[in-house]
Amino acid sequence: YKGSPDAPIVMIEISDFQCPYCKDHALGQEEEIDKDYVATGKVRVIFFHFLGHRHSQKAGEAVECANAQGKFWEMAHLLFEKADEWWPTTDPSSNFKTYARSLGLDGIKFDACLDSGEQAQKVQQDHNVVIRAGINGSPSFVINNQLLQGSPPYETWRQVFDELLPKGNP
Repeated sequence: YKGSPDAPIVMIEISDFQCPYCKDHALGQEEEIDKDYVATGKVRVIFFHFLGHRHSQKAGEAVECANAQGKFWEMAHLLFEKADEWWPTTDPSSNFKTYARSLGLDGIKFDACLDSGEQAQKVQQDHNVVIRAGINGSPSFVINNQLLQGSPPYETWRQVFDELLPKGNP
């Protein structure tokens, strides 16, 4: 997760690293949400993996391997930024290993994590929880138990958050 554990708004983000709409959100509205709501302690974001494309599982594992070294969000952002490089490949693992090094991660540890599949179960469990909850597409967001699907414009996010914030919280 990112954001204050005491934030009045909890947003569960359900995303797939090969989903073009997820990419739009991550490289667009997410940056503004982070600046205006996460960094100010108003929103806490909890991430769940959704597996909808052929490399979704391995991409999720790469992000979880980066998380083991404290770089979940940085790797997630990089995978969306570099999507055109790794989406069309047969096996994106070498791309992910290069990205890990560019983030300053311990390459040997990252490679061992990715190659062993040690994060595979965690990624699959996230997906299973999402499916059991009746959510079958990405991006989806559960904001204080309110479902929002797709990648709406930032103004929609502002309205949703501002309605949920305690009155008098600028």
